[in-house]
Amino acid sequence: MVSLGFDERITHTLEFILQKLKIALLIDDFGYSHGKTVDFLLKELDLPFTISIIPGTPYAKSIAEEAPRNGKQVILHLPMEPQKNFINRYRWIVLNRMSSEQISSMVKDAIKDVPYVVGLSNHMGSLVTTQEKPMRDVLQVVKAEGLYFVDSRTASDSIAFPLAQKMGIKSTQRQVFLDNQKDSSYIESQFQTLISS
Repeated sequence: MVSLGFDERITHTLEFILQKLKIALLIDDFGYSHGKTVDFLLKELDLPFTISIIPGTPYAKSIAEEAPRNGKQVILHLPMEPQKNFINRYRWIVLNRMSSEQISSMVKDAIKDVPYVVGLSNHMGSLVTTQEKPMRDVLQVVKAEGLYFVDSRTASDSIAFPLAQKMGIKSTQRQVFLDNQKDSSYIESQFQTLISS
């Protein structure tokens, strides 16, 4: 609050309302291990954030059960086919060539594998997220299950977020990727980009 005036007389009082910066922090790829780092993130890091769990991983269920008890939200990090060759080591993965029935059944099963899921994001998926048919099939399940969708933006020409919006699904897309390079100065600059965006 600032008081303004002249001749020692206050004529105006101004109140400035500063908006707090809101950042949604999503940490991907949970489920492969459950050690000190996971314990720190879930139990000791006193910040609200969402964890994204890959279905079918060894610790998917136990981490998903622990997260809400520690104030963390859980979303499914669903593997999707990338543009380049890859080794399929996933129990559930959306492939571009799958039928609508296969995609629907597989997505429903993957959702059942991870308890307390409130949303879904794509893991990889630089091919699938650019194709309307498989993405529409995935998003129909997302909508039917009452989940929200996060486009991880693994492809610059992804249609996933605009399609989700068009289908009336609560959705968003990644703005800044913080740690796609293992360099602390790069990560710090990405945080600055995030804060200034």
